[in-house]
Formats: sequence, structure tokens, C-alpha cells
Amino acid sequence: MSSEPNGFGHYLKNTTLDKFALFQPHQFWDYLDSNLNNAIIASEYSKQWLLSQTAVNRYEGIDDEFAVKLIKIIALISIFADGTGVHASPDLLMTLLGVDEEQLGELIKSLESASVIFYSKFKQSYVLSEGSDFNLNDAMREQIQDLESLPFEKLEQFEPIVAKKHYQITGSLRWMEVKLLPVTDALEEVLSGLQDNINASLVGYFCLLIPKNDEEVLLATEICKKIDSSNEFSNLVVAVLDSHTTIIDMLKDKIALSNILKNEERLLNDKIARQETEGRLVEIEDALNRLLDKSLNASKWYSNHLSNPESQLNRFKLSALASTIADKQVTQNFICNNELVNRNKPSPSAKGAIRELLKRMIERSEEPNLGMEKYPPEKGVYESVIVKNGLHKVDSDGNYYFSKPDDVQLEAIWKCADSIITEAKGDLVTAKEIYEAWEAPPYGVKAGLHEILYIAYILSRHSDLASYINGEYKPSVQYLLAEYLIKVPADVGVREVSFLEGVQSWIHVLRDRLQEAFGARLNTKIEDEPLPIAQALVSIFFSMHPWIQRTSNLSPKTMQLRDILKKANDPNQLLFDDLPKFFSAADDDDAKVAKIIDGLQELDKVYPDLVSDINMNLQNHLKIKKIVLILTPKLINALRHYLANPVIIYWIHSLPDSLSTMAL
Repeated sequence: MSSEPNGFGHYLKNTTLDKFALFQPHQFWDYLDSNLNNAIIASEYSKQWLLSQTAVNRYEGIDDEFAVKLIKIIALISIFADGTGVHASPDLLMTLLGVDEEQLGELIKSLESASVIFYSKFKQSYVLSEGSDFNLNDAMREQIQDLESLPFEKLEQFEPIVAKKHYQITGSLRWMEVKLLPVTDALEEVLSGLQDNINASLVGYFCLLIPKNDEEVLLATEICKKIDSSNEFSNLVVAVLDSHTTIIDMLKDKIALSNILKNEERLLNDKIARQETEGRLVEIEDALNRLLDKSLNASKWYSNHLSNPESQLNRFKLSALASTIADKQVTQNFICNNELVNRNKPSPSAKGAIRELLKRMIERSEEPNLGMEKYPPEKGVYESVIVKNGLHKVDSDGNYYFSKPDDVQLEAIWKCADSIITEAKGDLVTAKEIYEAWEAPPYGVKAGLHEILYIAYILSRHSDLASYINGEYKPSVQYLLAEYLIKVPADVGVREVSFLEGVQSWIHVLRDRLQEAFGARLNTKIEDEPLPIAQALVSIFFSMHPWIQRTSNLSPKTMQLRDILKKANDPNQLLFDDLPKFFSAADDDDAKVAKIIDGLQELDKVYPDLVSDINMNLQNHLKIKKIVLILTPKLINALRHYLANPVIIYWIHSLPDSLSTMAL
């Protein structure tokens, strides 16, 4: 048998049968103190052990036997009873000390006043205080008395409930937030605000209502039943919190402790009191969060999406309900199982892949796989977003091009952009406006997909959409546009060129006449759409000799046409505003087009005619049948100096300085 001091052997040797007494907890504390003190100090229980030693030494000095025993008992329970369900409750302490309720009350009051112990209502147990002249319990009571209202927004909010089934099917992450709401007369107004606050990512709210009394319980129940039977709050799921009294008490304590830490000057120089206050706050926050989390499963939920009202839902069922609401909120969401881009905030590496893909879409759309070999990150995006949905196709001749999508859901997104542009009636529609429409219900397109889908969209409508950057028309889609899209989508936009096509039918006649008169100098056949026609018209004009852009040797009508084409920077304005001023509104389509073609032909002919006239005049005055001169600026100056004939001087002054050869 052990012979250690204050051990069980010592107890047996010193206990007689006529004075028999059980081995008491305070005796076990003495055994630990005598034999295992160093081991305990080196363990995780050192803090509680040292506190108990300090308090015991203090009260042994004033010869208070029962106070010493009480401190030892509370210390042992604090150290060893964790997780056992044993608490230092008043009933247990009376039994272990062998005192009545009144005696125990006086002992506890004395030790609390000395800040040796305090009662933890969350553990429902007395525990050792860290030792300070600052009485934390008194300070908390003062703070709670001064509380006029409970700021529920200071409660730690729950993690959102993710719509996991919806995410697994569509690839798009959507969720519902959990809100803790006090029951007030303005509760319905608050719920209406939450209903209006939802979007395609945050598809709804789980609302836990916290009443403070029986009257508020009745009001909360009425609102729950109204939500259950109404479509007004279709994205809200509500429940009345059963454990509202305990939660309110915890919230009061949390606010009181937070205010003490923030405002109590005595804590500045009392490190122990501050540590005790911080530790108590952490303990309360943990207990409160555990209770709130437990309340999610224990509460009875109301929603018009539930077949049975007052349903208790675990985490899995809450997620399933969130998926149901997400499916109804985002009905036109297309499936994109690519986490790299199907998110609102792509990673830096994902942004790099998006930027590279946009560049290839713009510059290499006519190549298979957009010219990608092997398997860079952007190819995965290309296959999952573009190829899978039929956006990049090949025709029977092997030519690759962007087209409208095959996927029905993605086609709805195309139609959304179509309607916005059509309603603008030729006005500029920015990429930002299209993005906002796409990301809102019922489409819910994530921000990481915006630029990819926008470029695919305008390339699929290249013949009737004119692109603009900072209000300036760009005749072709360039990589610069992609950079603007990524950084400032509000500066990028499109206009529909064909919206006035019905009232400006002459443009189709113009297309035929341009193809007939100038088709040889164009690389491709002109498409029968307003934008390609406008582009071809401007291209023909700028393919002529630059001299025609500054000469005045033209008829008045041709000079008017020349000035219109020279200043053209917007296909809409050119076809539907500027050119109609060139001809009479009373003219039929053939007459309107004839005036444009005649003007172009005069512009095209005036420079060759000038060269021919110079040729004939020089031949006549020099009386030479034919000569070929290499006219450099130096030779032209020599001719001006040595030839005195006024007619020759006139024609030489008419020559452009850049002319290098001429047949004379």
C-alpha cells in the first residue's frame, strides 16, 4: 500500500472505526498537492491548479476551514470533471461539504466578494476566478441594467446554407443566408426588405425570429403562418426560436462583457481581470454559437415550398430546400461545370486563362480549337463553355465561325441580350448593361463568364452589331476591346445597325450596285446586312487615291458625298442619318443609290483623268509622242525652273509631290 503523504494509506492508518469518516475530496486535493504538484503545474491544468493553491494559502492564513474545503472541491471539479457532466452546483457542494443551504450561501457570498469564485450560468457551475480585485459579475450586472435594447446584429451570423444539389447539377454556386431577427411591429417590413434584397447568387434567407415575451411569440407565429400560405415571401423560410429566453440572456452577457472590455478603465492596469473578462467572453460566444447552431435543427420552419408546415429540418434538408428555391429563382441558368470561370470572383490564374481565351476568340476564330495545341488552361474553358454549347462551329466547307448557341438555356441568355439591344432602337448599349441583365434572375450568369459570353455573342452577330470603345466606332472586333471589357465594361458597347432596315430599304439596292461596280477591289462578297454594306462603302472610298480627299476639282454633289464618307465613324449614322441628306426623300431606291454610285465613280475617276490630262498637255506642248519620265521632287523643281510655258507650269504645279512615275 502506498505510503505517500496524505494518500489513501495515510487515511487508513489515521482513521479509527469509532471515528470513521469517508475519504473527502479536499483530502484528495491535499494528496495531489503533496505528491503530484510539479506534474500538474507542467500539464494543461496548471492555471486552475495555481489559482486554487493561491486561494487555499490565502484562506488557510485566516483559519477559514470550510472556505478552504470549498475552494479545493471547486478546483478539483474544474480540473477533472470536464466532459463528465459533473458540475459544482449548490446541491453537490452542500453534500460534499456537509453544510446546509444557508451556510453554503454565506461561504459562496464571501468567496465571490473576494473574487475567488464566480458562478457560470452556462456551465451551471461555480468555477475559480483568476484572482483580481475587480468583480466581473458586479460589472456585468451594472452593464445589463443599462441596456435599453438588444442589438441582434452583434450576434455571430451563421455560415450560409449552400444549395448543394443545384450546384452539383448546374455548376453554379448559390446559397441562402441565416438571419436572426427580433420580433417587432416592423418585422414584416424587415422581411419585405430581405425579399427585395435577393439576387441570382443569394437566392433567399432562413430567418430565425427571436421573441422576448409571449405576446411577441404570438405575433411571430402569425407571421410564420402568413409566409407559409403566401407567395409574397417566396424566398424566405422562417421559424420561431424555441430557446429564445436563454439566447437573450446570453446576448445580454455578451454585450455586457464587450462593453466592459471596451470601456472599463480598471482593466487597463489589471491584467488578470482583463484576461478573465476576455476568457468569459470567448466562453459565452462559443456557448451562444453552439446553441444557435443547434436551434437550426430544432426549430419548426415555415415556407410555401414545404409540403408540411412546422417542419423540423436538419442541415441536409435545409440544403435541399435551398436548392429547390434556387431552381425556382434561376430558371434560365445554363449548365457550366467549370469551377475555374463559373464564379463571381475568378482567381488570378483563371483571369489569365480568360484573357488568353478572349484573345484567341477575337484573332483566331476561323481556326479549329481557336488555334490551341496541347492543353493550356484556356482550352478547358473553351471546351466546357464554347464547344459544349455549340458556339464555335464549322460549316460544310471547313470554315470555323461563331454562331448562336445550341443549348436552350444559353439561347435564352442570347435572347436577353437581343431584347436589350432591340429596345435601344439603335442607341448604344454598354457591356455593363448586358452583364447586369445576365447576372440577374432568371439567368444568373456568374461574373467569370461575362466577357467570354459577350465576345461570343457579338461575334455571332458580327453582321448587324457595331462595336464601340469610349463612344468611338471600331470597324472590327479587336483585342483592345477585350482589355476594356475586363477593366471597364461600361466603356464598351454595341449598336444594332439593322434596326432601321425596314424603312431604309435602299441599302439593299446599294449593296447590289456596290458589288457590281466595285466588287473587284473587295476581298469578299458583301453580306446583305447594313453593317457589312456600310463597311464596304467606307472601304471603297478609302481605297481610292488620297488626293481626292483634299481636291476641290469635283462637282458639288460629289464633294458633299466625299465629305460624308471622309468623316464617317459610325455605320448607323452613315447609313441612316448622313447619306439620306445626300439625296432627296422623294427619290425611289434606285435613284438614291444611283446618286451614291455616280458620286463614287466620279471620285474614283477624277485622279486618273487628271493624270491623263497632264499627259496629253505635256505631249502637245513638248511635241513628243510619248516619253516616260521618272518624276522626283528634284526633277519637278527643275521643270518648274527651266520651262517657261505658262500652261506647262500650271500642270506641273497641279502634280502631287509624292508622285514618282508618270507616262508622258
